[in-house]
Amino acid sequence: MDLPRHSRLAEFGLPALSPDTAKRIAFTLGALVIWRLGCFVPLPGVSLDVFAQLLRAQPGSSPFVSEAVARVSVFSLGVSPYVGSYVLLHVLCAFSQRLRDLRRAGPSGWERFSHLIRFGALLLAVYQGYGIAVGLEAVPNVTSHPGFFFRTGVVVSL
Repeated sequence: MDLPRHSRLAEFGLPALSPDTAKRIAFTLGALVIWRLGCFVPLPGVSLDVFAQLLRAQPGSSPFVSEAVARVSVFSLGVSPYVGSYVLLHVLCAFSQRLRDLRRAGPSGWERFSHLIRFGALLLAVYQGYGIAVGLEAVPNVTSHPGFFFRTGVVVSL
């Protein structure tokens, strides 16, 4: 006898899942898998062995360095550009009546405000990526071919 889905879950003491909840859980698990895979993809043109030696040689290096940063992966920035943009725009709301009005204008205003947050995150990611590329170029033997194309590749990858 084939029991309905909610009955099978109830047998184990679990609540029934709606289709929307199941989709959200699947999306979250998929995002985590993509994140884990992306932590293993290094930036183009970076010597991982030299960078690992550089990290070990630093006297104050923390053992809690992110895996993505330690491997110089394409996900090294994480969510920091988005969080920085979000905080910056909310701080700017204290000084700008136009931004305050936009944020309080209901769903359409909040949607526009969210677009500003995403655009700011993109600008911060480009700025931080360029800074990382210039910093990596400054360290001897870390980059295989420093220059414009290396910087562009790092910015696009990050």
